[in-house]
Amino acid sequence: MNKKLLVSWLLLFAAVGSQAQVAKVAEDVAQLRLGPKAFVVEGRELAFGGLQVSWKMGSAAPVFAGEKQVGWFLTGTGEVTYTLPDPLLQPVFAYNVEKATSLELKGKNAIAQPCEAALVLTSGAPEALLSPLPQGEQAPPQELFSRHRERFSRDLGWQPQDLLPAALVDGWAEPLVFVEIQGAKDDLVFIHDPLVASEETLSVLKPIYGRDTDLPEFKGRRYQDTLAELPLGHGWLDFAPDRFFLSDLDVTVVHREGIHGEITARETFSILEPTRVLPLSLWSQRLITAGLGAKPKVVPYTLSAVTNEAGEQLSFFHREGALLVDLGRKAQPGEKVTITFRMSGDVLFNPGNDQFWMLPTSSWFASPHHIEMQHATYHAVVKTKKPFIAFSSGKLVKRWEEGELNCAEFSAEKPLMIPVVLAGKYTVQEETRNGRTVRVASYVAAEPRGVKKLINNAFSLMEFFEPFLGPYPFPELSIIEINQLGWGQAPPGVIFITKEAFTPLQDEETKFFSEGINARFTHEMAHAWWGHVAKLTMQDQWLSESLAEYYAAFAMGKLWRESEFKKALKDWDGRARYVKDKLPVFLANQLAGPDAGRDRMALLYAKGPLVLHALRQELGDNAFFTVFKSYLKNFADKPAQTKHVIGITSVVAKKDFGPWFDRYLLGPGFPAAGK
Repeated sequence: MNKKLLVSWLLLFAAVGSQAQVAKVAEDVAQLRLGPKAFVVEGRELAFGGLQVSWKMGSAAPVFAGEKQVGWFLTGTGEVTYTLPDPLLQPVFAYNVEKATSLELKGKNAIAQPCEAALVLTSGAPEALLSPLPQGEQAPPQELFSRHRERFSRDLGWQPQDLLPAALVDGWAEPLVFVEIQGAKDDLVFIHDPLVASEETLSVLKPIYGRDTDLPEFKGRRYQDTLAELPLGHGWLDFAPDRFFLSDLDVTVVHREGIHGEITARETFSILEPTRVLPLSLWSQRLITAGLGAKPKVVPYTLSAVTNEAGEQLSFFHREGALLVDLGRKAQPGEKVTITFRMSGDVLFNPGNDQFWMLPTSSWFASPHHIEMQHATYHAVVKTKKPFIAFSSGKLVKRWEEGELNCAEFSAEKPLMIPVVLAGKYTVQEETRNGRTVRVASYVAAEPRGVKKLINNAFSLMEFFEPFLGPYPFPELSIIEINQLGWGQAPPGVIFITKEAFTPLQDEETKFFSEGINARFTHEMAHAWWGHVAKLTMQDQWLSESLAEYYAAFAMGKLWRESEFKKALKDWDGRARYVKDKLPVFLANQLAGPDAGRDRMALLYAKGPLVLHALRQELGDNAFFTVFKSYLKNFADKPAQTKHVIGITSVVAKKDFGPWFDRYLLGPGFPAAGK
């Protein structure tokens, strides 16, 4: 950000005031209005980070949220330029511009286009943006402003009311900047967000495509496809300095009838920096499809009450998955704040009319935006209509009945993240060995040999991985059949795996997906360490996905056949062909455009394992496995960080491996040894 401008804002900055509650401020921001007069603007430039808005001629009208000016609306003739300030992101930025925009890359790191309108909002002092104020006055462009808000206000993604109220009420020292740009070719959104996401982002607005576009809730709407996402207040290999984290989660889930669920979550947040407003994520609606051929529909997930420990209602604003909670005062570092959230909705739907429902690894409870801000002990009571029975993360404490409800209690004293709840018509078989329990829940009925095989495989993999990775981290593992094909997932203490893993007697479709099922199950088992001991982060996701993939292939080669590992190497090489020397593994989650999903998978699940294999060849087996076992031992139960892997590798190898990782992990290079 322009330092001179930032200093001006800090000197002029004034918070909304301690009496303003976040819900009222959010409503005002959602209904932005123009002031009574506009100013003639010629030859002005506004710069924020890598964004520059140059206004040749036109007008600027002050924009108000309630009685407070929060920005300017510029109309006329202008040009917007974005110059990427960080070379690490250059290959991804070039990819994103080519794939997701109509713009041309200028040099390696810049784009530019004419623009006819821009809405610039800030939590700082908007007067400083156009200081000194222009002299000429004219009527404000009300009609153009109304059309602009209609054009941008229905877009999926961050809206001003999701971020600006927290900055205004809390009085952030560094201002939030939110810019909407009507471009000649592409509409853009620029956000400088120092505290919620701790990122500076530039996004292009793209129309929603797919089967759901005919739904009234999505028709004619656009989504923000991010072209550049830069860390603020921290480096690429560090986390944003958090103001709070979720330290305890106690939930009650009640399913009495149909697909209706009632969820109460008692959540404790540990405060690290003075904080009044908690920015959180929470479902506001769910897209459901019940039955083959059924039309999808959107159902609301209603947050009915938010209360503190005294039972007092707290001011909150909930919209499109974003939630702002006003504590009513500044909580101080070291405090623990406990809040109760009450939600309900027809969200316990049965995919394809199957006999189960799931609360997945998503924001079904109020959760921080950054996954590493979840480090919570966990307790859950689940009551579900018979004949369903419930499963969840944590250890099963007990089961009981209450009339028409089957009930279960779960608990985890060791902090975890992304807990799940599932209930369905399951048959359960379990076995305990060496103090650990493995239970298999088969959907409706499964062939007994398939169930026994899963139990044996789970124990065998625990035993195999422990010398390389340390003790299996959970006292219990629930392996739950999902009546679908071709995928698996490993929340804490749980593995969801599709039906081809359960029965050797299969139709042709199931046989097709059975190819590689052992490798898929082994990958999910490896996530107990790569994802839960080294806790999952979106910033360093290669440390969960690429490592789980590599260790799974290693285990397959040792426990089944040596050819399984060679087969994996060949498969990775084929799948990585689009991204080999073009994109970095470390930035896999920063891709935009129609091929982003395919190429992200190629980076995390193909190129990433090949980079790890090259590292193994470079170090030798003993040093390679020592690096990653040492990492898990020294940073157990902490969010995974690449910088620690680089540091331990350099210590074990007695050589600075920073340049190697810079080239092949953080950069787009592809090691010859990995081919």
